[in-house]
Amino acid sequence: MIKGGNRHNRRIPWRLLGGLLLLLVLVAYARANEVEVLRPQHRLGADLLAAMQAAVGDEGTVTLDQRTGALVVVGTPAAIARAKKVLAELDVAPRMVRIEVGSLAQGALASLGVDIAWSAAAGPWRVGHLRDAELLDDGGVRLRGGVTQRLDRNLVSTRQMIRVLEGETAVLVSGARAAYRPDRHAWPNAFGAPLSGGVSHVQASLLARPRIIGDEVQVELMPRVVTFGPSGMRVQQVNEMITTVRVKNGETVLLGASSTDGRSFTADLLSGLSVGAARNDMVMTLRARIEQ
Repeated sequence: MIKGGNRHNRRIPWRLLGGLLLLLVLVAYARANEVEVLRPQHRLGADLLAAMQAAVGDEGTVTLDQRTGALVVVGTPAAIARAKKVLAELDVAPRMVRIEVGSLAQGALASLGVDIAWSAAAGPWRVGHLRDAELLDDGGVRLRGGVTQRLDRNLVSTRQMIRVLEGETAVLVSGARAAYRPDRHAWPNAFGAPLSGGVSHVQASLLARPRIIGDEVQVELMPRVVTFGPSGMRVQQVNEMITTVRVKNGETVLLGASSTDGRSFTADLLSGLSVGAARNDMVMTLRARIEQ
């Protein structure tokens, strides 16, 4: 009998057995799953990755081939079928979205007996709909029973309109250039950090990036401030006030502010639209329409 080396040799079969079990598990996983390489035609694979992974869920994985932009899906046949369906829905040629904006005073609506149903606030912004009423293209309001009322022109701004490809970003509206007042708490609070460096004037803008989801338009709104001073012009995005609005095709929603900072910011942002827009009770009207 050989003694001494047996104790060490007995460990080898267990390691081999562990590796064999792992190999068997991998083989079983490979047999239970399929591999499909999907190549988007109109959209970037990186933009579709999250939606594709959500589609397969726990039944598979989706990885991006950085070299080709293809999406490699590993999963059950059902998971791959769901991934293909999502790809077919999202991988379409970008379409044009028309976005119209305006502003009106909440007090003017209240005088007509029109109430605004506000949703939960997203930071300093709120999204609302008129209760039992409809905003018309000419600035009027259609009440219950088809009665149409006109609002004071000083309290309703002229509509502005932009056309932008889905996924692209454009300036939706810009406020008037205004003198910077350090004592105005809305500027440092809303813009994330105190403005410094001899700032003399500021101008607020609102950027919009639309995406089409079914028969709805999802619009990401990104406030931005431009400062002017001795050192020149500086652009600063207001990350604390970014919000996303979901609008049915052709529908009009209202954008308001849910805080003191937001109300001041909104008033300054809309001050370039009309004389009445300098009031703190102004809200923005936003309509999104898909153009084929």
